[in-house]
Amino acid sequence: VYFGPQTSHESVRLAVLAGFGRHDRSAVTALLSFIEYLAEAPDIGQSLNVSFFPVANVIGLTSDTEERDLSDDSWSNPRSPEIALLSQEILRSHYQVFIRITTSTDDEPAAWVRSIRSTTAHSSDLQVFSSTDFHPWSVTFETVSAESVGGGLLGLASQMAFAPFEVELSLPADWTQRTADRALATKLKRLIVHYR
Repeated sequence: VYFGPQTSHESVRLAVLAGFGRHDRSAVTALLSFIEYLAEAPDIGQSLNVSFFPVANVIGLTSDTEERDLSDDSWSNPRSPEIALLSQEILRSHYQVFIRITTSTDDEPAAWVRSIRSTTAHSSDLQVFSSTDFHPWSVTFETVSAESVGGGLLGLASQMAFAPFEVELSLPADWTQRTADRALATKLKRLIVHYR
């Protein structure tokens, strides 16, 4: 957990997660590299609380079991003990933003920003992030109804006091580890500082 200066119970809370699939080793290593950088240069902002969960699926990452993939496990009704424990932690900690780091077979990095359409609040033109925050990565913005969220991370929103949103950052599997580390560090720092 990273606590910025002047952190309090009301501070901005983010959860950064990785390592759900057995092919996410590059994403895990890049996130661990960012955490190491943050320990040496903790300059991402005051009144900030960021929890890191870099390896959700230890068994999947350390074995050759192809079916041991937690990427599609339901967060609201989990089958695996790892997702069950993470779900409990998320509900206890009241995170506002989930940033999920994955590895893909695509040639270029990509991002998705998913939020839930409120049925009780008026819509606003205010945007937390824009495509310029992700440049030069391609980014897709999605606003979905609570009923269509399914079993993903946002499926926990109905059990939370407010609707969080999710950012997924996908790193190409064929990138060198050094390239992945640098790209993720730059993108994560920019997003965290901007959101704060």
